[in-house]
Amino acid sequence: MIEWKYTESYGASIDPKGNTTRKTRYENIAFDPNGPIRTDLDLKLEELFYESFYQLLRQQMLAFRMQRARECDADLVRVLHIAPSVNEALKKVTAPALRRFGINAFQVWKQLLVKQQDFISRTTEELFSPLVDAADANDGPWASYLRTRYKFLSAPI
Repeated sequence: MIEWKYTESYGASIDPKGNTTRKTRYENIAFDPNGPIRTDLDLKLEELFYESFYQLLRQQMLAFRMQRARECDADLVRVLHIAPSVNEALKKVTAPALRRFGINAFQVWKQLLVKQQDFISRTTEELFSPLVDAADANDGPWASYLRTRYKFLSAPI
């Protein structure tokens, strides 16, 4: 599964204590063995209801369930998160209870998972600069479009 961000950032969070619908919906499927989140960290589900963690939780649970059900004819389902390296606001740890794990949301998220390899975070530059460079060698219109749309792909990694 791929989640590709560009300009997203997260400011004020939702009130995690007041969201009974989310709690009811996810309390039995978020934590191991029925979900992807470790139980040894003493986390409460409501502590994951801050963006971007809530979004990551939903994606990771979907990948976990798809893999378990094998509905997608795949033996392995991972979440690949792609975002520009310069989007520092997106990397912010918005959930107060998760700040003890670090300052980069995507590194923190990985630590929360039973199977850390099921979440991969890459920068847009890491993934697309080599492709754009290869396409440039062939004077490709796709490379030209990407360089115009994502000017930072021209910058060194």
